[in-house]
Amino acid sequence: MHLHKHPQTGIFASALILAALIYSCAGGPAVKPETKPASPSAPSPKIEAVNSAESLLKAGDAQGAALALGKLADANPDDPEMRRLEASALVSAGKMPEARAVLDGILAKKPDDVSSLTMAAEIARFQNDAAGRKDYLGRAKTAAPDKASVLVAWGEYYLDLHDWPSAKDSYSKASLADPGNPDAFKGLGQALYRLEKYDDAEKALDTALTLDPEDAYTWSDRSKVRYQLGHYAEAEADLGQAIARATNAAWPYIDRARFRMDTNHFADAETDLDAAIKAEPGYFLPYLYRASIYVKTGKDAEALADYDKVVQLEPAYWYAYESAGLCAFRLGRWSDAGLRFRKAFESAPTRADYAVLGAISLLRAGDMNGGRSLAGKAASRLDRDTEQSRWLILRLLQDLNDLTSDLENRIQSEPKLDIRAEMLFSLGEYWIIRGKPDLGAKYLGLAHDMNRQSALQYSLIASELLRSGGAQASH
Repeated sequence: MHLHKHPQTGIFASALILAALIYSCAGGPAVKPETKPASPSAPSPKIEAVNSAESLLKAGDAQGAALALGKLADANPDDPEMRRLEASALVSAGKMPEARAVLDGILAKKPDDVSSLTMAAEIARFQNDAAGRKDYLGRAKTAAPDKASVLVAWGEYYLDLHDWPSAKDSYSKASLADPGNPDAFKGLGQALYRLEKYDDAEKALDTALTLDPEDAYTWSDRSKVRYQLGHYAEAEADLGQAIARATNAAWPYIDRARFRMDTNHFADAETDLDAAIKAEPGYFLPYLYRASIYVKTGKDAEALADYDKVVQLEPAYWYAYESAGLCAFRLGRWSDAGLRFRKAFESAPTRADYAVLGAISLLRAGDMNGGRSLAGKAASRLDRDTEQSRWLILRLLQDLNDLTSDLENRIQSEPKLDIRAEMLFSLGEYWIIRGKPDLGAKYLGLAHDMNRQSALQYSLIASELLRSGGAQASH
């Protein structure tokens, strides 16, 4: 279980937070007064503009807010805070280069402006500009080496480098420099977690939550620390607190689902993943976790649909083709299995085992040309000397000539047990394809008896043995 890597400078948490800060700095009340003033004065044009931008941000119009705040900044050229607020709105609108340009404009006039330097460093981080980020942070450290916000920014930098000791030191200094800075304790908790100092990490996160009890990420972070301490009830309670503070986001439901999966509460985990999908139907991860639950609980049809959704939403996650192919194979949906294994092989052409399963699936579907073609294509790519076992399987599936003696001899001498189990499975499938299910069942049984659970084909054997008893294979 891992802690969240969320921004520590605060600029990405919410542009509304900065708007509230500006409102306070501009003369508005930081807290609601206990009694209403007898004769309230009209808000200044500056405050009205900030309130308008805040309303646009709440409505999701970050672009409009950025434009409004840009005009406000133009009217207040000597107020860098206005420009920083404009930069924050530009970030919310996804305009990272423009936001960074605004901050660079401030720094051209005030090169030691620490707030602008740390904000620019965070933008550079999200742009994957490591050199630019380090430059901004170095300048901030030169300008204010003991300032808490600078130490926090350096702590985040070290976390990204996986330099846990340096991160801990930086966050520790930040917490001493400003004991009221929640980000210092959030980061300190993360660093201590990585160093496996769970008791100290919990204490740091306790302090962070005292200072900022509405941060859902910190509740989730503390739950992971408590999980490592074996405090499972408290860990789950913390995840409930995270969900209560981020009900419209998928991630806290996913975090609790993972916790419940780890503790074998699959029905409750499935409920959380349903909620995650409802919150963010376009995010692939909850479908992936839910599919794994479906597989564990024998719901291959539902798992297949979720794995297909994963690839649809995140094409780069081609691994889901493998899992989808296995589900379809167990269901006896041969054409569906063949299609998905073929896509997996196209995505990873060095994985000849995908081609073997794809060819078997297509042949079981009665697509003799498709199955033989896939087997031949994969065999032509293999080095016969180094991958003789799979080459023999593929050639047998391509030729369908019942000349199995070379393969049977190779099974006896194959040194890798997973490959030997794969060969037995494939030979069993071959005989089922050739209309000899009893002979096929014999080899499938031998593969099953090897108990090579790490082999890709292992999860397919039980359903195949059930099918092979009296089932007539397709030609």
